[in-house]
Amino acid sequence: MKEPFEQIADNTISRINALLDKATQLQKQNPSQALSLAEQAENLATKEHLFYHLALSRKVSGNVHFHGKEFHLAKDCYTSAIHPATECGDPKLLGDIYFNLGKVHILLTDFSQALHFFQESLSHRQKLEEHTDTISSLNQIGLVYWELQNYSESVNYFQKAAVLGETSSNVKQRAATYNNLGNAYVKIEDIPQAMDAYIASLKLKETFGDAADLATANLNLGNLYFSTSDFLIALGYYLEAEKLYLETGDKAKQAIVFSNLGATYNALKDFDNAALYLNKALQYYKQNDMLESYAKTLSSIGNIHHYKAEYQKAIDTYLEALTIKSSFSNPESLAISYNNLSECYYCLGDYRSALENTRKSMEYSNQIGFKTMLLKNYAQLGKIFAALNDFPNAYEALNSYRI
Repeated sequence: MKEPFEQIADNTISRINALLDKATQLQKQNPSQALSLAEQAENLATKEHLFYHLALSRKVSGNVHFHGKEFHLAKDCYTSAIHPATECGDPKLLGDIYFNLGKVHILLTDFSQALHFFQESLSHRQKLEEHTDTISSLNQIGLVYWELQNYSESVNYFQKAAVLGETSSNVKQRAATYNNLGNAYVKIEDIPQAMDAYIASLKLKETFGDAADLATANLNLGNLYFSTSDFLIALGYYLEAEKLYLETGDKAKQAIVFSNLGATYNALKDFDNAALYLNKALQYYKQNDMLESYAKTLSSIGNIHHYKAEYQKAIDTYLEALTIKSSFSNPESLAISYNNLSECYYCLGDYRSALENTRKSMEYSNQIGFKTMLLKNYAQLGKIFAALNDFPNAYEALNSYRI
């Protein structure tokens, strides 16, 4: 038989749990009431020195603010939960609090702090027998490195998540991990490994048959084949992705597929279909004020003019896109734009402008180790210097290209 004080503690804990369960249920439809319930739970936990439930109450309050997009308030709640969670020493709770802090800092675009908190989350979650939470932390660390354009570290953490996922029964998480890994392999230009990862993701997604997931898998495989210039194969995957996204009604993803279909038809010199799809994408991005995507699609329209030898129209379109791109920190996209400009200027016989733009492209390519573009840059330099009758520099550039 329990002593009276034990019975009182049990009753208090039951009451706190009931309050927090109700707060969680109401966090979206009635956030003010949810916060009131979480505060009541916090007061009870404070009075009884129940550190676990005090931390849990503050975490729930943070979740309410998070769902309401009040990210600074969410951060304050999660931060205040760390001390009581540390006092009770529960690795699951600590891992969750640090994980939520990481998510908040991503939305505040403070990626260095996000990385710190996801690493803290990982250190606690690794103590748990069940691996789902650990895999989530590994994936999030990989995604932060992705945002920082440190793709080799992204590969490192996605690989760890994939290996650990082999022991997990969470098929959707495993499929997402392989998808992330494939994306990262593409960025470090390891195409065979990317292919293996994407196919592994697609096979897993086929087991649960979600149209959105299958569409993403087809989109990524299309991107991969596009990068290897297998445009007809890429086209097949993109058309399948288009069909699946039409089923889901996801307009944003449809626009991405439209952009990619436009680029693919462009590469196949089917300029009518290219223009049709690119203008569909452009219209969506303009309506939704998605400037970065708008600029990339403009660049693809510039490519149509480029392929049709309408070099001045291509330059005008590339420059319009570049004006927008310059407001974003994306060295890869800038490297591509400057290379495109260089090729057009070269075709017009303006070799000095071609040289200037190739050097700018190389600057951004070197920042992120963009090997494919660097090869194009060296080849372009060789052509430009040869046209300028600067044969020593032409030889040096072409020699670098061969290496």
